[in-house]
Amino acid sequence: MNRFTLLIISSIVIQGCQGEPPSTKPGAIIEVEYPTGITQAADLSEVTILSADQNYSCAVATGGVPYCWGDNETGQLGHQDLPNSATPVSLPTPLEPLTHFTAGLNRVCGQTVQGQTYCWGNTDVGSIKHRTLETPYQIQGLPKLRVLDAGGLFDCGIDDRHRVFCWFIHWPVEKDQFENAFYMPNTEAVSVAAGGLHACGLDPHGFVSCWGEWAVTLGPVWQNPPEGVGSPGDIYDLNGVPAMPIHAWQVPLPASTKKIAAGVNHTCALLETGAVYCWGYNLNGVLGLPLTTEYSANPVAVVSSGATDLYAGNLTTCIRRQDGKFSCWGQWLFEDVDLEACSSAFELPDACIRLRPEVTPLPRELSLLAIGNYHLCYYTDRVYCLGKDRYGQLGLGEAASTSTLP
Repeated sequence: MNRFTLLIISSIVIQGCQGEPPSTKPGAIIEVEYPTGITQAADLSEVTILSADQNYSCAVATGGVPYCWGDNETGQLGHQDLPNSATPVSLPTPLEPLTHFTAGLNRVCGQTVQGQTYCWGNTDVGSIKHRTLETPYQIQGLPKLRVLDAGGLFDCGIDDRHRVFCWFIHWPVEKDQFENAFYMPNTEAVSVAAGGLHACGLDPHGFVSCWGEWAVTLGPVWQNPPEGVGSPGDIYDLNGVPAMPIHAWQVPLPASTKKIAAGVNHTCALLETGAVYCWGYNLNGVLGLPLTTEYSANPVAVVSSGATDLYAGNLTTCIRRQDGKFSCWGQWLFEDVDLEACSSAFELPDACIRLRPEVTPLPRELSLLAIGNYHLCYYTDRVYCLGKDRYGQLGLGEAASTSTLP
């Protein structure tokens, strides 16, 4: 019987003065002192939203209060002077509680009950400006959104009319006036998945379209898409003025899609048939292909049938199966895998990856799952995290404990 160790995040109090957590092995307790004035208690026994990216994790507790922990290099924890935090800290928020929340590559975004959208952290990706925000920055002009997802180059949301809005596009750099939201008038969607340099939308009819950096969305052979696949168009600012040309390409999938999920360099689609297809870059075998295959421009069938839900991290993708169990592929995060060795090796040892979906020890009763680079968190009756903890992304603290489950 496989066994693995995970970390339980409970009520945690942060106190003290400035300090930075050392690099430690998973399972160790990190003691950190923080700047005076940042004293927060995190009760994560009742969580409505769970999100993770790269080396940090976030949860929204009952009442709409967001907490984050882990890497704070770009201010994504909401406190610019705070070192990496091994315990959850509450983000400085507007007066209203948050109804939507998402963690992106360098920042987090949330929406209040009144419909205002705010972001914290780095607003520039690949830009010479590199501005970091320690307080919420409101995205001007957005309507109330029903879906919200943060990525790398830009973040996106969808309103009740299925309109797609994105913001923080600094691509190319001289177009950085489009820091406020823009919309894509010829694209409608019911869900959106934002990656590092791309995003994909699922429309009401089950078709998937992607836009952004071509080398990440559908691969170099689609730089000039074949006839009927898609065509370039304009994105517009909120005044209806054309901003810049952009491609939105329909992905050739064999059946209607029910859910999409994106990592930084790949995207996966869960079809109505229970099959899962993925495309993009094959980092750590996340497409289920041998590591000698750098990317796939066309969707690759990773799961033939039986999937009921889909979750994507940057290096790991997971599904919930019809029997309630969870299977994952790409970077393996379970059992006794040496994640320090996996993250630093020039050639990945076989134990680091799974090229086909493999059953994990994740409990069937979990209701929320979020995957970062070399860690993941899930929620049952509280938040549990497992994996690499170099930046405190597992949420270890004085009140944390470890538990070994079958």
